[in-house]
Amino acid sequence: MARYLKRRGKRGIWYFQRAIPPELKGKVDSKLFRDKSLETTDEDIAEKAARKLIVATDDAIDRARALAKAPDYVRNLTPAERSTLDEAGGVEFLRNEIASDAKQYRFLDAAAVMSALIPEDMFVDRIAAQLQRLDGKADSAQLAELSQIIREKARTLHKLGVVVDEIKEMTSVTDPGLYEVVNHWAESTKQPDQTKRQFTYAVRRFCEINGDMPVRELTKEHIRKFADRLPELPANVPLNKLDLTFDQIVFLGQRKGWKTVSEATVTKHIQGLRAIVNHAVGQGFLDTNPFEGFRNVKAKGKKSDAKDDGRKSFSLTQLLHVFSTLSAEKTPGDDDFWVPYIAVYQGARLEEICQLDKADFVTVDDVPCFRITDAFDELAGDTGKKVKNSASVRTIPVHPRLLAMGLAEHVGRSKGPKLFSSFEQDKRGRYGGPYGKRFARLLREKAEIADKQLVFHSFRHTWTDAARNAGVPVEIRERLAGREASKGSEKGYGEGFNPAVLLEHLAKVDPLATKPAGRTPSMESLVAETVAA
Repeated sequence: MARYLKRRGKRGIWYFQRAIPPELKGKVDSKLFRDKSLETTDEDIAEKAARKLIVATDDAIDRARALAKAPDYVRNLTPAERSTLDEAGGVEFLRNEIASDAKQYRFLDAAAVMSALIPEDMFVDRIAAQLQRLDGKADSAQLAELSQIIREKARTLHKLGVVVDEIKEMTSVTDPGLYEVVNHWAESTKQPDQTKRQFTYAVRRFCEINGDMPVRELTKEHIRKFADRLPELPANVPLNKLDLTFDQIVFLGQRKGWKTVSEATVTKHIQGLRAIVNHAVGQGFLDTNPFEGFRNVKAKGKKSDAKDDGRKSFSLTQLLHVFSTLSAEKTPGDDDFWVPYIAVYQGARLEEICQLDKADFVTVDDVPCFRITDAFDELAGDTGKKVKNSASVRTIPVHPRLLAMGLAEHVGRSKGPKLFSSFEQDKRGRYGGPYGKRFARLLREKAEIADKQLVFHSFRHTWTDAARNAGVPVEIRERLAGREASKGSEKGYGEGFNPAVLLEHLAKVDPLATKPAGRTPSMESLVAETVAA
């Protein structure tokens, strides 16, 4: 019997069934590995039909494993650069192409003023072909096009550590572009990998729309074109489609009816590009700033629709239903049980919770606390923690309700160094990514809450509403939630609020209470017990 064949049903239809190797999950096209009916009860026919599926899945596995073993600089090539390298047939062939293109450029550059006087039959085959591609002329715009072709090829080799001597004097090719600037910015400002990926993605889409030009040639018109076309981009590009260019993914998204990016995402990409251009000006790569005076005009709509694309708080009924569903699926002995409870009682972000080290459960001034930080653990070293910004770094009391539920005992059971030792990182190094998918399944499939504005981050919105309604001052809310201080001349002075003060206010916040939080004797007694413990 052929590999990966399985018979199903009363009629005995043969199916192709092949699992993705565990180490390659998320790195291959999952559609290739989905069970497929071979629409026959004949084993011989099924074996023949399965051959092309075996070849396709073998090829996907081989490619993924080869990429996993490749040096970092090969994996860091953009999809367009990998395509350029593949189409040329490898590094040496691409180098020869660039050298040949550079030779043509010099000839056309010198002949630009004479192009109208030179008979076409005087050009050798390659030059004639290039001129034909450029509409038979050699004016400055067409030379710029050829320069752009050389530039994009040369960048690919530059990332591989290969220098093409023939282009060293071509400033239009060797002048830094946005890719060089974003790398310089990330290295000089010590940006985290996730931030660098985010900004590089915006630069990549800009270059796919406008071309990978020298940064000194950027104009306000290029920025306007970028801003105008960004809303066409699909909101959630599937992992196996990330290699598609801007035009390709837009076409695919329109054909499949995918939702496009929100206004907030468009703004995020434009602001990312603005930061890179500002850095280019500050470092002397660019003399004038094309963003100066630029405004991205937003379409006006009904004020009542302003939050339609955002996230919202859970109602009390929804909240109680979610936690009832959670309790039916998980027990306090499970790591997954605790994350939503910590979110709703502490107002913390998903990644802040999931990445906690066991050593981050500390006692300060006799108050049990969470330490939210990206600092190294004294014993375990770098355990891969990241925070959103400097305000996110904080030490905050553990909510009395969590302690009453047995959180301290769960911490004691943890094998460490992570508090939730069963959690694993995704390929981006996030502990919250895999858990977030599990919670989404619980929310949509088990709790059957279909509202797309209700997600894990809604716990943070819910906590904020509960804190406001409990009368917690804004300065305390910001400190507990890890937000930048919004006002006040004291910002930046002193060490902030001590744990006892924070605990007094945190104990008032109980999003799951059916009565106003902070006024029940049970809560007051819990606070007293916590401080006295």
